[in-house]
Amino acid sequence: MYIQVQAGKEQVATYEILLDALQEAVLHMNLPKPIVLDRFLIRNSAFPSHVIPEALEGVTLKLKLIFNEYEKEKYAPNLEYCTGTNLTKHMNEINWGKYFDFEGGEEPLERNKIKIYPKRTSDNECSITVRKNMNNIPPIIYIAYGAKISLKIKEDLEKEDVELPFIMDPLVKVSSNQGG
Repeated sequence: MYIQVQAGKEQVATYEILLDALQEAVLHMNLPKPIVLDRFLIRNSAFPSHVIPEALEGVTLKLKLIFNEYEKEKYAPNLEYCTGTNLTKHMNEINWGKYFDFEGGEEPLERNKIKIYPKRTSDNECSITVRKNMNNIPPIIYIAYGAKISLKIKEDLEKEDVELPFIMDPLVKVSSNQGG
């Protein structure tokens, strides 16, 4: 099972979910819920791990959950929503509508966090587009993007599978500069 992140047509990162390790951890560790998925991911990316991916004006950011039929039957994966958290140091609050086009959806009311729900056309993908001609101050913002995913996993060998929530939160740089 993979989580694929794209900026426009460019693949930013692919994260493989280590399902066997995740199942073992759920069975043998008392993990808080939602379970932080980051430690069970392998990053496979064109970007070195020390480079922050960048999304320029007009680029659509997508996060997609990819799985095969076996995983669908066994784990019933579900992308519940995607998130964004403002990490720009000199900004306490952000007007998300100045940076992103919500394509007919409601603009978030929270000033530091957003939730983007998958579109009805694709249950396992969420996307958001960086506005063109932003002319924003500041011209660059940093966002921890992520997702809430649920999987059916055994919490106890004696019991049935239960639906458990998982979260992940890597980082992206959004820039109104061409080449930022």
